[in-house]
Amino acid sequence: MIYRNSPPVLSTPDESACFYKSPDWEYEKEWRCVRSFSTSESRLVDIDPALVTEIHFGHMMRPGNIAQITWYAKLLEMNPRFFQTSPLHSQWKFVNTRKRVVPCEHCSGQGFLMEDPEL
Repeated sequence: MIYRNSPPVLSTPDESACFYKSPDWEYEKEWRCVRSFSTSESRLVDIDPALVTEIHFGHMMRPGNIAQITWYAKLLEMNPRFFQTSPLHSQWKFVNTRKRVVPCEHCSGQGFLMEDPEL
């Protein structure tokens, strides 16, 4: 990762943009790998559900997608911590707030309940 106090300005779209983050995130010791796919290649990847310890919902994520992910986590017997991500407009960063997220049992997988957990 390349940590900078402001986002890069690129003259053309470039895969290198995937490697920039604010220094506030350096503690994560994150690494990223970028792979290009041809239009005919599948983008499905097998991941052991036990490896998923956190799920972060982006601030613009649609509720239907959150509901689907919540149901998949339950069906795969995952026990992740959930977070809602919100932009901090005064700085180049996002804030992750821990949430309790459970699938709604009354709406056929089309909804979810999200609340602050009792920590």
